[in-house]
Amino acid sequence: GSTRFADGFASGPELTVEQLLDKHFPSKNAIGEPLQWAVDAIQGFKSRLYALKLPPNPIDDLIDRLGGPEAVAEMSGRSSRHTRDPVTGEVRSQPRRAPTKGRGRQPTGSSSSSAEVAGVDSVNNLENRAFQRGEKFIAIITEAASAGISLHSDRREMPAD
Repeated sequence: GSTRFADGFASGPELTVEQLLDKHFPSKNAIGEPLQWAVDAIQGFKSRLYALKLPPNPIDDLIDRLGGPEAVAEMSGRSSRHTRDPVTGEVRSQPRRAPTKGRGRQPTGSSSSSAEVAGVDSVNNLENRAFQRGEKFIAIITEAASAGISLHSDRREMPAD
């Protein structure tokens, strides 16, 4: 799947079709032996799918082009995302987490380990605050996270001078 892309990012529609083919198209007989004609048909369909060169996930692509998760506040319903390692250039799936290494304030009474496994809503709130404080200059918000979130500047989020 995703290793065919020069930039390392996978196409959501492509992954969906791959999963459909792998899970729901029988390629073995009743005793578990491969049905060569079915295996060949599935592989042929996948080859045609790959030839389409479908675009990568737009949110992952935008975040990567705009500086990565350190620069872009993502507010979405996603629990994980694909990010590029700045050192190796390798693209990996990673859970969305509360900012670490001094980025963002930890929720009161929360240890850093519990903040790292914060739910999507908590991560969205922390990303919103990082944007409002000017720690991140770009915000991407999806419809799934848009209810109740305001990206207007907020004096309460400004650092004390």
